[in-house]
Amino acid sequence: MNYKHYRPEIDGQRALAVIAVILYHAKINIHGDILFSGGFIGVDIFFVISGYLITSIILNDLNNNNFSLLNFFERRVRRLLPVLLFVIAVFLPLAWLYYFPFDLKHFTKLARASIIFFSNFAIWESGMQYAVKSSLLEPFLHTWSLAVEEQFYIFMPLILIFCFKYLNKNILLIFIIGFILSLSLAEYGSRYHPLPNFYMLPTRGWELLAGSILAKLEIDYGRRNHSFLTKILPSFGLILIVLSFIFFDENIRHPSSITLIPVIGIMMIIWFADENEYLTKLLSNKLIVGIGLISYSLYIWHYPIFAFARYLHLVNGTFLNYMIIFTLIVTLSVLSYFFIEKPFRNKNTVSSKNLFFSVTIIATLLIAVNSYIFLNKDGWFENRFSEVASKTFIEPWSTVKKNDRICYDRKKDNCIFNEKGDLSLFVIGDSQLSTISESMVKMSIKNNYKLTLFNFTECIYIPKFDHYATNAIRKKVCSSELQKNRKNLITGDKNSIAIIGGQFPVYLSGKHFNTVEDIGIIEESIWPVEILNSNTENNKMKWSDGFLDGIQDLLNKNISIILVYPIPELGWNPVRRYMYDNYSAFKGNQKSNDPLTVDFEIYKKRTKDSFELLDSITHSNLYRVYPHKLFCNRQIIEKCITHENNNSLFYDDDHLSLYGSIRLTDLIEKKVKLISEQKNFIKK
Repeated sequence: MNYKHYRPEIDGQRALAVIAVILYHAKINIHGDILFSGGFIGVDIFFVISGYLITSIILNDLNNNNFSLLNFFERRVRRLLPVLLFVIAVFLPLAWLYYFPFDLKHFTKLARASIIFFSNFAIWESGMQYAVKSSLLEPFLHTWSLAVEEQFYIFMPLILIFCFKYLNKNILLIFIIGFILSLSLAEYGSRYHPLPNFYMLPTRGWELLAGSILAKLEIDYGRRNHSFLTKILPSFGLILIVLSFIFFDENIRHPSSITLIPVIGIMMIIWFADENEYLTKLLSNKLIVGIGLISYSLYIWHYPIFAFARYLHLVNGTFLNYMIIFTLIVTLSVLSYFFIEKPFRNKNTVSSKNLFFSVTIIATLLIAVNSYIFLNKDGWFENRFSEVASKTFIEPWSTVKKNDRICYDRKKDNCIFNEKGDLSLFVIGDSQLSTISESMVKMSIKNNYKLTLFNFTECIYIPKFDHYATNAIRKKVCSSELQKNRKNLITGDKNSIAIIGGQFPVYLSGKHFNTVEDIGIIEESIWPVEILNSNTENNKMKWSDGFLDGIQDLLNKNISIILVYPIPELGWNPVRRYMYDNYSAFKGNQKSNDPLTVDFEIYKKRTKDSFELLDSITHSNLYRVYPHKLFCNRQIIEKCITHENNNSLFYDDDHLSLYGSIRLTDLIEKKVKLISEQKNFIKK
């Protein structure tokens, strides 16, 4: 059957895609498994459908000699912008009311970029990984896919106009070549540059071109009715898609050649759909088609609703809780479809002149407001929370600068303070240890110690080795060259004391985690921890062995080492939780008597391997600091506290605040004085 006009099963396919995406973003946990762990593939299905429909529209109009670039872009504006602008306008005041400064900055950045369909670039530039814990709190992270589609909509008609005039007989070949090149680039990018690979048009273009190829074939040859294939292949395509929804997860290389599985699946359904075929009838069901019709509104509304619900700790994982959230998503989507989408898509209801005027005014106003908030952080944020709260919002690794540059994440030109001090302290670690930078500077000046700060993201001390991570921003940054610089600094100074620490549980397991009091630990895979010898790339070594080798080498060179044991990981942001449990206290500087804690047993379970590793090191030059003794099993038995005297000990779920870092530095200071006395470092 060759559908000349409306194909209802296409909306049914949209329904399938959007349901998968929503269920995936809901993160429904069933006995430790995430429902529809591959539901993000729904976006890939959208891409194929969009490529098919848009290319069909353009080619048909070109063939009929009535294509208008202006009308084409107007239809895209009518389709995409009104609902998007409305949703941004709804959530902007909520973000202003509830979001913390750093989070509000991200909100305004993405909101602004979303309006001009540039959010995929903004997300890539920010280094945000899709579907990790932090990205689930970004209300407009999902607009990256709209940006990819809109960028395709800009280039595709221009390319087709040119090809139609000069290369008309080769359009299908050009589509196929573009498909192969883009897929090859995605395969390469999935291995070596996963972040831009996920978000950018060049590595997503092949999915859209898959639909374009179908559109061109249909226009040139028609969709032939093969009775046997028509009965089998749509259902087989659905099986490929459903299997992808179930068995794919964030750890697969995506998009890549493996993404061909669901892409081929949706291509089979599009091409072999027939009104007499069972699956086509199912996808053409009025209820499923209805979901497809509101799929755009569902897509735009669902992510910010989930993000705000998580941010305000309104997601508790119960069936009733999810039903309330789903009901809200559906209700708002239905309303926006009938009162925004349909009217704006109808020229008789909203004229071109009124469309241009309203969209331009609202978009300009929203961009201006978001830009004002983004660019005027201090003036706008100071009075939103109490003084105590505002101090907690300060990024602890950003407060120490030298030569107008933050001392954290410097590959070279590391920061040295009080250079004529009596003994040399080196703080070497990742972001966790960087939180003590300010308090260590103050402590070193007070005691006349020389201090060198050399902390780097995801980069604990392992000399001679490169630490590889899947995040393209971090990959190969923690290099052997950086580690060599660290070692030379430590061993090249007399009376050296190296303070070494970091996220040991993360490096040993390759996973961050969430904590849920009544369940325990829910681990989230972030990167495979792989240490490669810098001289022989094929010579692999376990992370733990590389760490032990580096520490033992320093100890044998008569370097004193203070090992900082694991800082408690909470799995949730205590500042947010404290604020929303004690909102008036946070706003008004009052004190709260309601402690926020995590189970001490969870900490012990999570850090068991870390303690075994660190405890295995024995040497007279080795000293140990236990951060958990500050927080756990002291004030409250079998619990680890997150704040005291209305001061948060943590900046986020696994980094100390400036206040918490002072407490840890006090422990380190005692060890430094003990070492200096025992080894006679300081002249009496």
